[in-house]
Amino acid sequence: MNFTNLTYFLFLAEELNFTSASNKLYISQQSLSAHIAKLEKTFDVKLFERTQPLKLTPAGHTFYKYAEHFLTLKKNLESEMNYIKNEQILEITVGSTVSRGAIILPSLIKKYSETHPKTKINIIQKRSSNELEELLFKKQTDIIIGFTPHKNPLFESIFLTSEDYLLGIPENILKEYFPNNFSSIIKALKKEIDLDLIKSCPFIAMPSNTYSGFVLNKLCLKHNIVPNIALEVGNIETQLALLYKGLGIVFIPKLFVDCHKYTLDEKKIYFFNTKEPITKNISISATYLKNSNLPKHIIDFIDIASEFFDKKPKNQIS
Repeated sequence: MNFTNLTYFLFLAEELNFTSASNKLYISQQSLSAHIAKLEKTFDVKLFERTQPLKLTPAGHTFYKYAEHFLTLKKNLESEMNYIKNEQILEITVGSTVSRGAIILPSLIKKYSETHPKTKINIIQKRSSNELEELLFKKQTDIIIGFTPHKNPLFESIFLTSEDYLLGIPENILKEYFPNNFSSIIKALKKEIDLDLIKSCPFIAMPSNTYSGFVLNKLCLKHNIVPNIALEVGNIETQLALLYKGLGIVFIPKLFVDCHKYTLDEKKIYFFNTKEPITKNISISATYLKNSNLPKHIIDFIDIASEFFDKKPKNQIS
């Protein structure tokens, strides 16, 4: 068996006609038939039912899958050897949103660079996931690290992590609004987040067209309350910084809380898991164009990203 056999097999499997396949391959039907017969003899199976048109046998379907994989590996190997031969640099372009990219990419790229020190990494950051998906569609980025696109037949996504949301409340606000039953309010919120209990407290919100703003709006509708929005901010980093200054209550992705670096004049913050179904459908993935033959160095980036999130330490939350 050689790569020529595999290539001829795939052509015939697509055309399901010896005449058509041999014409496209610029070989005779007899030569094509001989290549297929050699494969069938090597594995002692029939790959095609000789009907009109031809049909793949169960063995043929299995062989098709592996033949495609072997030829993709060959193409990737040749590409990387060509880069090395010509002293060219492998490149990967990664798209991410500004906020999540600042949290996710530094550690991920450091990990990737340890095993791919000569690969040039280009980072493109946008304000929204829609902008990133447009870049991916136009092939201006190889992959995007961000929210999983929903029901887009053009994209393939590899799940990395769920976007869990937390309710963050500064201790000073709880003591100000609940001076006589501070401890009982904390116990009640640990058991179940009842927004009706804290609706009069100041909230720090994100715009409704963001995921964080969407989550807050949906939860308020579910609990039939109108929150006291004291501040509306444009990004999660500012929202988190204001939280640690004790200026209001937030719904915020756990990822940002795990990675926060504020130290000066911090207020004590109580965090509560939302445990709401609405937040369970939000996930972060590595997404690329479906049916694209990704080179090995990009596949490696996705594999390292998956491993990175699997091993990422989780902070304890109240």
